[in-house]
Amino acid sequence: MSLTEQLNKGYELPIKPYTGPIPLTIPAIKLDGRTPADGDYILKKRLEALHSQDKERITTWCNHYFDTPDLIATLEDEVKFQPNSPFLIGIQGIVDNQVVIDAEVLAQGVTDIDLFGEPTSTQATYSKDGQETQHTVGNVILLSYNGISISLTPEQFQAIKTESFKRPENTNRDLPLDQIIEGDQVIHPIWSQYDPETILPLTEAIFAFAKTEYGFDTNMGLWLPEETDPAELRAACLGRLGVSSWLGGNVHLGVGYACLLGVANVAEGDAKKI
Repeated sequence: MSLTEQLNKGYELPIKPYTGPIPLTIPAIKLDGRTPADGDYILKKRLEALHSQDKERITTWCNHYFDTPDLIATLEDEVKFQPNSPFLIGIQGIVDNQVVIDAEVLAQGVTDIDLFGEPTSTQATYSKDGQETQHTVGNVILLSYNGISISLTPEQFQAIKTESFKRPENTNRDLPLDQIIEGDQVIHPIWSQYDPETILPLTEAIFAFAKTEYGFDTNMGLWLPEETDPAELRAACLGRLGVSSWLGGNVHLGVGYACLLGVANVAEGDAKKI
């Protein structure tokens, strides 16, 4: 059974996985009439799978990694996290060594759009069913892209519309439960920015499952690149339970095995069981 069939088991509403470099696949998701699934969507599905105790469902949602349009940006020892980021959902493709972003969408995610240059028109490349193709796009901003990350100036980094925080000392290692939640509070600087009604029970469920299945006492670590200058923007990746459920902010945007989910643009309640 393919991953698409596994994701949609029992429903008519399709969720489609898109594999390939993120700047090439996001345009295809949108042109297909879908929305890239963000971390909140995927984490909720993981919680539901673990609570179901259905092994096949757990394998599908919890033991596949999924990339997201949630932005993790780093500049020296500063970190910014922007869920469902306009920097990512606004991508129209790439041209030369630049990523092409819808200016109107990008403006929603920054405090000063003028810092990002004048909008232009161009031919942008994206990937459709594994084949690269081009389309003409207008009113777009071009940002430097090297296949690993999107680069920003310090001023552009500060303009990302979200608070920055210092790189945690416990970065790049798996964490004990008490470094993620404390009582009924999520205390980790990034996990706390997801829906607490999902993260609190999900964290407990992940630790219980991982202890029983794998003997893990630590999970859900945040992995970041080394301190960066200039600023680097990447997409958050949610790792598998079998590799400690890490949150990756160090994964290259241009890797060929990135996996985003495209969700059909209809109300959740319109999904019909079959």
